Amino acid sequence: MGILTRLAEADWFTSRVSASALTPSLYSVLTFEEDRRQILEIHKRLCCDDMPMVKNDAYKNLVSLINNMQSHQLILAYTKPLLENLTSELMENMRQCIVDITLKIAEKIEDEKKQDIVPQFIKAAVDDDSWRVRKHLSEELAKICKFLDNQRVVDEVSPLYIKLLQDSEPQVRKSTILILKDLLSVTNGQSFSKPLIDGPIQSLASDSVAEVREALAEQISYVGQYLDGNIAKEKLLPILKKLASDESPQTRLNLCSKLSNVSSILGIDLFESEILPLLNEVTIDQKWRVRNSIVTNIAEIGIQMGKDKFCKSRLRDILIQSLKDPASTVRETAAQQVNILNNSFGFEWMKKYIFEEMKKIYSQSGNYLHRMVPLKAIQLMAQSTGKNKLTSKMIKTQFEDLLLAALKDSISNVRFTACRVVRTVIIQIKLDSDILSSFKEVLIKMHKSDSDEDVQFFANQALQAIN
Repeated sequence: MGILTRLAEADWFTSRVSASALTPSLYSVLTFEEDRRQILEIHKRLCCDDMPMVKNDAYKNLVSLINNMQSHQLILAYTKPLLENLTSELMENMRQCIVDITLKIAEKIEDEKKQDIVPQFIKAAVDDDSWRVRKHLSEELAKICKFLDNQRVVDEVSPLYIKLLQDSEPQVRKSTILILKDLLSVTNGQSFSKPLIDGPIQSLASDSVAEVREALAEQISYVGQYLDGNIAKEKLLPILKKLASDESPQTRLNLCSKLSNVSSILGIDLFESEILPLLNEVTIDQKWRVRNSIVTNIAEIGIQMGKDKFCKSRLRDILIQSLKDPASTVRETAAQQVNILNNSFGFEWMKKYIFEEMKKIYSQSGNYLHRMVPLKAIQLMAQSTGKNKLTSKMIKTQFEDLLLAALKDSISNVRFTACRVVRTVIIQIKLDSDILSSFKEVLIKMHKSDSDEDVQFFANQALQAIN
C-alpha cells in the first residue's frame, strides 16, 4: 500500500499512471477491507486527476478493477458517478471507456439495477459527439445486450440501434450493420427485426457509401430469418434485388455468398422467380470471387429445391458452366459442388444430368485446364464417405473411359493428374480385376516410356497402389 500511495501522490504524472495500473491487481490480493477502501479511493482520485493521460489510464484500468470487485452494490455505487463524469470529458479516446466499463458492469452485475443503468450509458454513447465513441459502442453492443433482458433490449436498445444505423458517419453505420447476426441471436429476433425492416434498412440498401451496402449484403439474410413469409416478400425482396444488382462487386459477392440463406427465407418458388433471373448477369461477372460465391451455394440450394426442380433450374446450367470457368478457384468449387450433389441425389440422377456434361467437357474442350476439372470431381467423389459413395460398377460404366483417355492425354499436366486420380480411385474403391488390369496396362507404359518425368513418377505411385 505504501508504494501505491507514494506513486499516486507523486508530482510526476508517469508515477500516477503507474499507480492506476497497480490498483486492480492490489485490490485482488489485499483482503483487508480498509486496504481495499483506500485502493478504491486512490483510483477514484486518479480518475479525477488534472493530467489527461493519468485520467485516461485510470478509466481504462477501471474495467479490470470492476472485474475484481465482488459486491454488486459496491460496483454500482462506485462506478456510476465515475461514468457520469466520464460522459462530460473532452477527450474522445477517454470517452470510449464508457463502452468498456458499461460492458463490464453488464457482465458482473446480476440484479435488476443494471437493467436501468446499462441502457442509460448505452444512450450516452449513442448521443456522443465523437463518431469513434459511437463506432466503439456499435462494435460491443451485441456483447452488452447479451446480459440484458430481451424485452429491455427491444424496448430501449432497439431505438438506439436504429439511431446508429442512421448515423452521419459511414464507419458507424457499417460497424452497426455488421453486428446484426450477433445482436439478433442474443435477443428476441422477431420483435427486434420488425422495426429494422420497416425503417432504416430500406434506406441503407441505397446508401451512398459502398462499404455500408457491402456490410448490409453480408448481414441482411440474418434479418430475414426472423420475418414471416409475407413481410419477406413485401419488404425484404426489393432490398435483395437491389443489392444483387449493386454496382459494387463486393456487395454482390457478399449477397451471393448467402444465397442458400436467401432461398430458405423466400422459399424456393419465390427465389427461382425473383432472385435467380438476376444471377444471369452475376454469373458472367468480371470478378471471379462474385462468381465463386454463387457456385459455393449451388449444392445447398439444389438440395433445398430437390432433384426434380434442380434438373430444370438455371442453377444446374450455372454449375456446368462453372466447370469451365476461367478462374481455377471457381472450377475447383464447382467440382466440390458436384461431389456434394452426388452424395444427396445419387449416381443415377447425376449420371443423367451432370456426369454426361462433365464427360463432354473433357472430350470437347481444347483447354487442358478445363479437361482436368472432371478428374478433380471424380477424385473428390472417390474420397467421399457419404451414402452414395462410388462403386466399382459406377467407375466402369461412367468414368473408366474418361480416366483411360486422360492417362493418354497429349498434355503432361492432365496425364499426371489422371495418375493421381486413378491412384485415389484404386485406394478408396475396391475395383474389379478387369478395371485394374486396364489401368495397369496403361500405367506400365507411362512409367517406362512417358516423355515427362513427373508423369513417370505419378504413374509409378499408381502402380504401387495396384500392387
